[in-house]
Amino acid sequence: YLFIFCFVHGKKINKDSVKNFIVSRYEGDTSTVSDLISENFIYNHPPSIGLGIDVVYMDGAFEILKYLREDSLNIFSIGDKIYEINNIKVSKNSELPKGPIDSIHKIILTKKNDSTFITMDVPLSEFSYKETKLSFLNSISLYSHKWYDFDVKFLDIFYQKNKAFVYYKWEGS
Repeated sequence: YLFIFCFVHGKKINKDSVKNFIVSRYEGDTSTVSDLISENFIYNHPPSIGLGIDVVYMDGAFEILKYLREDSLNIFSIGDKIYEINNIKVSKNSELPKGPIDSIHKIILTKKNDSTFITMDVPLSEFSYKETKLSFLNSISLYSHKWYDFDVKFLDIFYQKNKAFVYYKWEGS
C-alpha cells in the first residue's frame, strides 16, 4: 500500500509518528489517528475491483450503506438488501465477490422498502474513492473489528513539508 497523509499543523513529522498512525489505524484507535491528521485530511483509496458498494450484515442479508463507484447507482440503491451471491446465502462471514474486471456475479436482492426478490447479473469493475477525515475515522471503527491480528512491514517513508508518503505491506487475519 502507498499511504499519503497530512499531519496536523505544528506537529513534527518523524518516522515514529508515521508508524504510530498506521498501527493505530489498524488497531482501531481513532483518537490517536484523529490527533495525527489535519481537519482537511483526504484518504485516497487505492484502486479495487468489486461491486463498488459498502455493506453491513444484518438479519440474514447485506444491507447497502453507500456507493463506492458511480455506476453502482444504476444497479443498487442505499437500503437494498442482498440475500444471495452466486447461489450462496449471505451470512455474517460472507464477503462481497472478488475476481477479475467484468466477471459476472449472480446477486439475489430486494430493493429498499420492497419484499420482491430480484435476480441480477452484476459485473465487477475497478473503482477508487476518497474519504474525508470523519468518514475515514468511521471506517476505522467499522473495519478494525474484521481482523484478529495483523502485521505491518514498513518498506519506505518519504516526507514533503507536512506530508508523509508511506509504502508498507499489511497482512491481517
